[in-house]
Amino acid sequence: MDYRKPLIIMIGKQILNYEIKSLLGEGGMGNVYLAEHVQLGRKVAIKALHAQLVNNQSIRTRFKNEASTMAHLQHPNIVALYDYLEAPDGLFLIMEYVEGTPLDEYIRNISGPIPADRAVPMFTQILEGFKYAHGMGVVHRDIKPSNILIAKDGSMKILDFGIAKMLSEAGNKLTKTGTQMGTVFYMSPEQVQGKDVDIRSDIYALGVTFFQMLTGVCPYDGLTTEYEVYGKIVNEPLPSAAMFYPGIPPALDYVIAKATMKRIEDRFQNCNEFSYALTAPHNMQAHIPAPNMPPPVNNNQTAFNPPPFQAPPPNFPPPPQQPIKSGKVNV
Repeated sequence: MDYRKPLIIMIGKQILNYEIKSLLGEGGMGNVYLAEHVQLGRKVAIKALHAQLVNNQSIRTRFKNEASTMAHLQHPNIVALYDYLEAPDGLFLIMEYVEGTPLDEYIRNISGPIPADRAVPMFTQILEGFKYAHGMGVVHRDIKPSNILIAKDGSMKILDFGIAKMLSEAGNKLTKTGTQMGTVFYMSPEQVQGKDVDIRSDIYALGVTFFQMLTGVCPYDGLTTEYEVYGKIVNEPLPSAAMFYPGIPPALDYVIAKATMKRIEDRFQNCNEFSYALTAPHNMQAHIPAPNMPPPVNNNQTAFNPPPFQAPPPNFPPPPQQPIKSGKVNV
């Protein structure tokens, strides 16, 4: 079968008032195209469900869920949804077009490890977007660098809410308990085990994402089977970021360790706590004894079995209180 044919057919096609100009990217559920309003000239990104999936009711439901979720979210650090179209020949999300680079590509091809003085402000923007989404009752469930864009103006944009879930709709399951949703390298222990998740599962994935920003690599790069990755996630602390890239401030290692604690109760409980620790790391150092940090490894190596180090205790002092939306979601 020629899978390029649908791409060729889509170029020049008009969706509502937008003419498709070119392909921006390809994914498992659909392709993303650059389109332009035929009268106003405004550029948008159109996500089109793959033609071979249009009649798959489960996939259609998940695609519509993304539209419904995005419709609730209006924040400068989240890609905006402009419109949604369900037609006989496909399902389409008409979204804000962000000219920029996915964070994973930026790390891989442009920056390598991002210096802490740049990474912290960038990541703080990401936390602001998720703080808003969580406040609206949305759990993303698939946070990873490829789902974050760096715009040309330096702003960070979150996208791909395809498997997100509204906490208020937890009883209306898209997936059964025991089903794993997300990308394995960034999954929390409870996701790997198919348990209920909430915003603290996103906190874990954000911790792994921040690790990758600072080190230039995912902590589990090089493992060849999902079984190996699952074992590491469930049973072993995330390795020290400084072991992968020397010079990372110890305080940021503590922040990552806190965000990725195995027990959901021991992590930051929301993005406000995460951001507070990130922007005031001396507050963490005042309460956490300095561990004996192991020596860094060669930059060309990947350390999967680091010596144990002292993780931060679960009673990390909270920031000034704010209302926290609680609840659990079944996956």
